[in-house]
Amino acid sequence: QLAHASATGDIAIIVDIKNAFQNTFAKPDRRVVVTCPPLYLEWLKQEENFQYDHKTKYYRVMMNANQGTKDAGHQWNQLVHSSLVKFGMNRCTVDHGFYVKQYNNETKMMLSLATDDLLCTFPTDEKAEEFCEFMRKFFEISIQKGKVLKFVGLRIIQTDNGITIDQGEYIFDALSRYFGTNIEKVNWKGLNNNCFEI
Repeated sequence: QLAHASATGDIAIIVDIKNAFQNTFAKPDRRVVVTCPPLYLEWLKQEENFQYDHKTKYYRVMMNANQGTKDAGHQWNQLVHSSLVKFGMNRCTVDHGFYVKQYNNETKMMLSLATDDLLCTFPTDEKAEEFCEFMRKFFEISIQKGKVLKFVGLRIIQTDNGITIDQGEYIFDALSRYFGTNIEKVNWKGLNNNCFEI
């Protein structure tokens, strides 16, 4: 995806969907009943309008899928898949986390899904904004744009000469673990004399 975007001059952005598993609804037989914590009940008793009754069970039924349950990931994947299909995207038959939308014979949008993080490449800024507006109808999202992006442990660097990726932060953390905090980051001059911290 990034190699194609680098070759065609496409732009990359990261879309992060907030509270992914809370967007799903658990099946009735999979819903969890949660009782009110004792400290919360003590706080409620201090409210003027609250009438406490020892015989009443104060609980709520969680309608959302819980992140720790077995079905939560599958339900979330079905929800985000249906949203992307509504936008006109086609899922790859081999890699089910990869989607493509063809605008015409040459330009296309590509998307890689990693739980609630979407790495998207677009031919134009207008297409990127169109997708973001569509996703806002269904989810609360945050967007990363710019020359340096972070996606699932990768640093993606966009320049006029193309796109490069690295794992500089992981390398720095590993070196810090073995050699202490005396390691310094340095600036590296890449293509076209663009400076990046490594």
